[in-house]
Amino acid sequence: MPIKDLDLDKLKGLLKCEVGVSPVLGVILMVAIVVILAGIFSIAVFSTIPSETAPLTSIETEDAAWDEEHSITLSHKYGDPLTKENTKITITNLEDTANQHTTKIPENQIDNKWSTGEKITINTNEIPQTNQIEIRIIHEPTGTTIQSMTTTVTQIEHTDQTYDLTIEIEGEGTTNPTEGTHTYKENEEVNLEATPENNWEFIEWTGDIETTERETTITMNEDKTIKAQFNEKSDPEPDEYDLTIEIEGEGTTNPTEGTHTYKENEEVNLEATPENNWEFIEWTGDIKTTDEEITIEMDSNKEVMAIFGLEDEIYTPIDFDFIHEGEGEYYWVIENPPEKNYIWDVNSWEAELVEINGEDYTNQYSWNQDLPEPIDGNYYIHFIGDKEWSSFEAKLR
Repeated sequence: MPIKDLDLDKLKGLLKCEVGVSPVLGVILMVAIVVILAGIFSIAVFSTIPSETAPLTSIETEDAAWDEEHSITLSHKYGDPLTKENTKITITNLEDTANQHTTKIPENQIDNKWSTGEKITINTNEIPQTNQIEIRIIHEPTGTTIQSMTTTVTQIEHTDQTYDLTIEIEGEGTTNPTEGTHTYKENEEVNLEATPENNWEFIEWTGDIETTERETTITMNEDKTIKAQFNEKSDPEPDEYDLTIEIEGEGTTNPTEGTHTYKENEEVNLEATPENNWEFIEWTGDIKTTDEEITIEMDSNKEVMAIFGLEDEIYTPIDFDFIHEGEGEYYWVIENPPEKNYIWDVNSWEAELVEINGEDYTNQYSWNQDLPEPIDGNYYIHFIGDKEWSSFEAKLR
């Protein structure tokens, strides 16, 4: 029998009855009734309290456009994070509320929780293009709407329209893009650059764009034809050429040995100066002459060599076997010595200086195979002795 059907007066009478119920049993019955009533009250109260509460969060829309991607970007500004499994997003076309798109937080855009500062992009291909939409963020376990937003969607029209850009050149120069016709999408911006050739200068762009700037930008909202105009400089810069000077033997040149750069058709004076006991022989290469001082015209790259030789008249000829002892400075020449398959040598000791063809052989014993290459077939020897017993000898073996 339901508790509400109990007759409390009869129950009280029963408890007071001295015949059927003892006082102890009456107390037990009263406790049982209280427990039953408390249970009924608890069930009624706690059945109305939810087991989970919805998070408090602020979400904003950033980009909502019907473009090629057909998407909406939502940004978590602050508040509690939203989990993927407990969050549902609905997008409703306010011009046709029956047209609604329901989705979840995209799996590949964030980790398990959507937290402050993170953005997600929702694809809305299932919603027809409209100006007004409503976005609801819903906590699924409680069915609570965390946030509701109404936003205006940007309408972006797409077109496959293209236009041709034709570039022409007058004079000597190049352009980027190159001369010719190029095709671009509608409203595409094209960077233009004009570069003159050597001794030419850029004047202006003419046609559908007019400017004297070498670099400019044009918007392709129709077919366009432009021309880059170049003019030859009235006083063109001359070309430059290199003059390379080399030296053989002992001496100097002016300009110095090495490579020098000059303007086209510039005249350059060359001078060769031999060192002591040497003499200038000739210029060779792109110019051939025995004159020490000459002038050349730089109408191309040129290479010349100044050749110096030892002065023969200061050298005293000697022959094998030759021996010298004593102080003093001497110059000797061994003219046309035997071929190297003959065995001969030179030797010095206690000398201050011995040079053979300009190389140091002071106080050395050297076979002919160890000596430098002959100059014009000869060996030129410079000897300085600072003692009475300073010695030099040249012998055949």
